[in-house]
Amino acid sequence: MSRIILRFILIFLLSLFIAQCGGISGGEPAPFIDDGLSSDFFIKELTFSSGTLRYPFNPDDWSNYLEVPYETDSITVKATPKDIWTKLYIGDKELIPGVDSEPISLDVGENIIKIRAVSESAEDLIYMIHVIRCSQNYSIASLSELAIDGIALNPAFEISGKNRDFFAVTDNERITLHATPTAQSEGASIDVKVNDDTVSSLSEISLNPGINTIAITSIAPDKKTKLIYTLTVIRQVDSSSSKLAYLKIAGGAFDKEFNPDETTYSINVTSTMNPVNLCAIAQARGANVSVKLNDELVSDTSSIRLSPGTLSAITIVVTKGSSSTTYKINAQSLQGSDNANLSSLKLMVGTKSFRPLYQGTFNRSVNYHNPDNTIFNKNITEYCSVIYGFDSVTATATAEDNTVKAIQFVVDGETIQSDLEGGIATSVIPLQPGLVKKLEIVVIAGDETTRKTYSVYIKLLNLDEFYWGVYAPSLDKSKEERWEPKPGAGGSKTVNGNVSGTMRWSITFSPTSTIVLTNYNDGKFGFKYNDGGFIAHGTQEAALDGVVSKNGYNVTKPGTVFYLKTAEGEEVAQIGYHIKVQGGDTVEGADSWVDFTYLGQKVRKPYKLSRPYPFSDSYDWYASWDDGF
Repeated sequence: MSRIILRFILIFLLSLFIAQCGGISGGEPAPFIDDGLSSDFFIKELTFSSGTLRYPFNPDDWSNYLEVPYETDSITVKATPKDIWTKLYIGDKELIPGVDSEPISLDVGENIIKIRAVSESAEDLIYMIHVIRCSQNYSIASLSELAIDGIALNPAFEISGKNRDFFAVTDNERITLHATPTAQSEGASIDVKVNDDTVSSLSEISLNPGINTIAITSIAPDKKTKLIYTLTVIRQVDSSSSKLAYLKIAGGAFDKEFNPDETTYSINVTSTMNPVNLCAIAQARGANVSVKLNDELVSDTSSIRLSPGTLSAITIVVTKGSSSTTYKINAQSLQGSDNANLSSLKLMVGTKSFRPLYQGTFNRSVNYHNPDNTIFNKNITEYCSVIYGFDSVTATATAEDNTVKAIQFVVDGETIQSDLEGGIATSVIPLQPGLVKKLEIVVIAGDETTRKTYSVYIKLLNLDEFYWGVYAPSLDKSKEERWEPKPGAGGSKTVNGNVSGTMRWSITFSPTSTIVLTNYNDGKFGFKYNDGGFIAHGTQEAALDGVVSKNGYNVTKPGTVFYLKTAEGEEVAQIGYHIKVQGGDTVEGADSWVDFTYLGQKVRKPYKLSRPYPFSDSYDWYASWDDGF
């Protein structure tokens, strides 16, 4: 039973007793005794940095659920109480009303966040939020296995492959299918239909003579994401027939639907379909199928190359015994496009943060870039980009014409594996701290002759370059007006400073002080390669030398980590402060320092009166700069 309920019960019993006794004196009603302290312990607003509450927040609902994706490994809470005197806590850490909490780490599965609200009268209420961090495979609907016992699939199934359509030929009346979802152990499932009829067992699936269509719908654990795999299984039978059961050119459509009794077809073959992948399957078991291109025998029907811009005749002869049937395909090979332009080029770090491209190079004597120009132009072929916090980037190149034959990624002369689909190619480019990697993107047009190469020079900043050149020291450029006048003993103040979005400074009688920085945006003072600034949240505590002077050392509060993140919220560094708080031209005293963690390396950066920013007019981008500390 909460203290507030107990309080109301006692007041009610007291009132009842007084009423029965006729009041305190002369029949006068008993006065209501109010200690003047608010007992309102409800939260008015509650939000989270990721996810959506299962039920809209209601102050009277003390339990709720929140689902976040696997990529979210931490979350912040922002809460505002109804009463300004109510204190909010997560564990032993107090929440400042309307301000994001420190990041709360999340494990995969259920995490419980308890928010304790304590009223001015010391009565409390606990709001319990069940945060479900989805597994890595929560929205994965792919199959890890797809096979038919004793029968080969064409093309062969690959776990990481993008193909969803397969063919198979058999003379069996029944087959056993194996289809296993990648995330089966986490709740993924499949739905299988054979010739539009749902089957409950994958063993002994009955096949009709001729074409059978098996549709496998793979359903991810989230029950929303789905992928459909299609198997076209041709069952051949003992017959004297010399006709085809199936005829198709991959990626295209004939001028009319295939019919075994129709022997002539036409098709337009685009540059992406050339060479042609022809599938021709006879009705009868043991029938012979031969293919010719312009009267020349074809040995590999999966790769029949047609001359661009010409009309070719593909003939298929089916022979069974003394009977034969000839099918003819008039294939018009369309001239491939000579367009090798890119319509866009993007560099992504992490899972969602994009870095700008600057037209030009890092070479000061040849086409040096302008850091204010971040516009991609298909006619400009040289770009550069400044990367920090991640040792690789994902490059995505989109062709202006989606019929391009290939988009190749070459890093310092070495070809990197890439994927191309619908004119869009992606590749992961490895980087090395402090050095510039040259990425060449070679676009091969649909005519297979025209080529165009885009060059991107990618610089991954090392620790010193990142700290001094883009991030810069913690409170650099914060002058004394940022801190003065200091709050009096036992007082506090909230200011919007030159660097941080909000600072709340509270001084107790101990003497200690607490400084909370929220929406801490650093790096907006001429550091052009830090687009959008960095965001950090956290708390500092100062051990002061006296209540009156309030000078001392402001250090990162024990248990607090300042996470330096991109504008999209991905961590690139961690910082811990040890900064002298006193008057003068700057806040930082000569013996101040910052602990800095970046790319797996942790160093202590000292305060420097003269900032060694590397990005001067003579800075050598191709060298790995070192500040000497």
